[in-house]
Amino acid sequence: IPEAITDGESGLLVAENDAPALAAAVLRIIEDAALREKLGTGGHEAVHQHYNRATQDVRLVNFYKSLMPQGEL
Repeated sequence: IPEAITDGESGLLVAENDAPALAAAVLRIIEDAALREKLGTGGHEAVHQHYNRATQDVRLVNFYKSLMPQGEL
């Protein structure tokens, strides 16, 4: 999911329905310990920064506010 993953930082992206590319990406992760560490750390940081409860609460409140007519709260 490109909206949630930064290729090479928090995961590896491959084209949809491209089984050979997916297999190659999995092999890269299996064979490269440094890459596994980098992606694991990057993924953890991305989730902590963008998908924690406080951030999601603010996004949800702002979304609901955007649906309300101006001046109502």
